[in-house]
Amino acid sequence: MLTIFKKKKRNAEENLVNSSININKSKSDNDEYNKIIYYPSSSKEWFNSIYSYNNSYSKSLIAMDVVLNDLFRSYFNMLENKIRKTFKRRRDNKTRYSANRIYVSRTELKHTNTKLLISLYVYNKQKSSIERYIRKLIKWTIEKENLVKEKIIHGKEQKKNRLTYILKDKFFIFRKWKMVFFKKMDNLSKHLIVTLKKRDLKAYNLPTYNFRTLKKIIRLQQIFFNHIKLINFNKYKFTNLVLNLNNFGLISIIQKMYNKNVEIKVVELKSIHLNSDVFSSAVALKLRDRKNKAVTILRKAVLQMVKIPDLHTLITFDDNMEAINKNNILNNIKQQVVSGVRFEASGRLTRRLTAMRAVFKYRYLGSLKNIRSSFNNKPSTMLRGYAKSNSQYTLINSKTRNGTFGLKGWVSSH
Repeated sequence: MLTIFKKKKRNAEENLVNSSININKSKSDNDEYNKIIYYPSSSKEWFNSIYSYNNSYSKSLIAMDVVLNDLFRSYFNMLENKIRKTFKRRRDNKTRYSANRIYVSRTELKHTNTKLLISLYVYNKQKSSIERYIRKLIKWTIEKENLVKEKIIHGKEQKKNRLTYILKDKFFIFRKWKMVFFKKMDNLSKHLIVTLKKRDLKAYNLPTYNFRTLKKIIRLQQIFFNHIKLINFNKYKFTNLVLNLNNFGLISIIQKMYNKNVEIKVVELKSIHLNSDVFSSAVALKLRDRKNKAVTILRKAVLQMVKIPDLHTLITFDDNMEAINKNNILNNIKQQVVSGVRFEASGRLTRRLTAMRAVFKYRYLGSLKNIRSSFNNKPSTMLRGYAKSNSQYTLINSKTRNGTFGLKGWVSSH
């Protein structure tokens, strides 16, 4: 037994000597930098990290996670009751397949003993579309008001001989953003005739086309205020007041489900193609509409929504500099530029109402290869042993009137 320990001790000493020699004979710092391996975050590999001593609790998490994803999706896309009543039944199809909504990714969960951390990626298409329409409304109202001012008869002898004075005296509220806001009226001509009387209108010598333009201005302002309500309701969903509402908020519901304290982190994306879950859900929504062709939807999604920079395989960036600027840490973060997108759709995607064979369509742009390992010849990691660390993968199942279909989506970055 003593000889065995002596041999082990001798071998350990020899290994130390050899390692010290190898350290002295190591290459330059640039070669050591090439051997650095980039490890992505744990949430990229596993969407759920569990900390529990109870086996039965971990079994129930599978069903609760599905309910949690549906809860977030329905919460962010809910409508106010008054807004819902204004929709007509014939427009149900239009609202069902409309792209103006909030797209939500899968939840990334991290369990501790007493706390649950939830991270979520959101793309708010509804907010951007409402803001764009509000800008158009402001532009239209300013143009209409300028048109009215040009056609008003200005009298030099009578200062009150103009339409603006009449409206200021009776119906004016306030002025903002170079716009004049009036009181809400169902019938403008009726109010003008009743309050000012016909003889007053004749005395002021006002043409009838001014009243038509004023009706349009007031109608545009009503639409403007309705859209202001919509955008405020949209922003109100993300406030802590609604999420933490006592016994009725979203956080309190999740706490009852998991019996833990909950902390939610919502990341709002600037572009829809930055997350594969969000991008794939938007494409699957358009594929559900039987009027759309699968090929055109995939082509538009890949070519129009995604902007990929030119990738020169022969020209590589020299990141082996000895002196690295510490202020450019954000520029050195990996996987922040999208390098490729691919979609595969298969199933009952025909436009005819017949049970035809399954259709398989695919479109791609760029490359899904790992640029660090494929082009720069540097080491990289694999997620779960088989998945690439630079790509996100999503599988969505949906259905049409003809049957079901599946959509696979990949988004790679470098």
